[in-house]
Amino acid sequence: MSTPYLRTNQRTSRGRRRAALARGDAAGERRQAALGQHVLGQDLAAIGHGGGGDGGADSIDARPYSSADEDRLLRASRSRSRRRSSAPACGVDGVGGTIVETEAYDQLDPASHSFGRCTARNAVMFRPPGRTYVYRSYGLHWCLNFVCAPPGHGAGVLIRALEPTRGIERMRERRGVDDLRLLCSGPGRLCQALGVTGAHNGLRLDRKPFRMVPRS
Repeated sequence: MSTPYLRTNQRTSRGRRRAALARGDAAGERRQAALGQHVLGQDLAAIGHGGGGDGGADSIDARPYSSADEDRLLRASRSRSRRRSSAPACGVDGVGGTIVETEAYDQLDPASHSFGRCTARNAVMFRPPGRTYVYRSYGLHWCLNFVCAPPGHGAGVLIRALEPTRGIERMRERRGVDDLRLLCSGPGRLCQALGVTGAHNGLRLDRKPFRMVPRS
C-alpha cells in the first residue's frame, strides 16, 4: 500500500528544471540529482555519520567531489529502489522520521543561497560537509538543509518532508494539529515539528541533538 509520504528522495522544482533545460544546462541537472543522492544515498557517511576523528569543530572530511561522482550517483539515483525501508531517517532530540522529500542546491544554481559568493549568511554552506544550514524563509518559517560538498564549494540539500516515526505527540503539540500528514509535509512544518530554529545552524549531524540513520 502506498503512503502519502512516499515521494521521490530527490526533487527539483518544475520551474527550476524548465529554466535549466531552457539554458541547455544538462550538467546542472546532473549536479542537482547527484547532490541529493550524495547526501541521502548509500554515501551518508560522507556527511559525517558515525562520528570518528578527534571531534574537533571541523574534523569531518569528504573526498573531492568530481564529475565522475556526479555521473555515478546519477546512475545510482535512476536505478535505486524508492522503497520506504531504504530511505534515511533524521531526528532531533528524539523526535523525527524518514526523509521522503528533498531538494538539492549548488553554488552554480542562481536559486541557491550559495550562488555568487560566500557571505556571513551562507558561510555554513561553504564549510565541511555534515553540518546543518538553517535559515528563515520570508521571515516566517525555518528551513533545514544539510551541507554536502567539500569545503569551499557551497552546496546543500533542503529537507522538505519527513514521514513522522518518533516523538509524534511532541510534534502534534508543537504544530497544533493532529493529522499525521500535516506534521512534517513541508520545510516550515518540518522544522516546527522537530523544534529546529536558527540556534541549530552550523551544528554537526553526527552529534547531538541530531541523529542520522542511513538507508537500510
